[in-house]
Amino acid sequence: IFHGIEPKGKTGSIRIKTYKTLTNDNKEALCIEITDNGIGMTKAQMLDLLSEDHDNGSEFFKKIGIHNVHQRMLYTFGPSYGLSLQSEVGHFTTVSILLPYNLLAIKEDL
Repeated sequence: IFHGIEPKGKTGSIRIKTYKTLTNDNKEALCIEITDNGIGMTKAQMLDLLSEDHDNGSEFFKKIGIHNVHQRMLYTFGPSYGLSLQSEVGHFTTVSILLPYNLLAIKEDL
């Protein structure tokens, strides 16, 4: 939120949307989309955030970065789930979180 809105130099907005959807392999999923109208990102910046080599300058945050969260989701729930990014420089960024719709069923399998 801070990195997308603050550099804009004026008030911004953040929208959170949740809905039920299907994964590519037709499993029920919960999608959580967080969209801001901040400065946006280039494709290279988005790829960097999801890369394990991402360096944001802080040892603490390196350990809990977007790549790490995405990898943990893949390991826990499988390749149908995780994080994705969409952005347009100067207009918006959307982070989508795709989770199994029925988390209880997943916990029983673990």
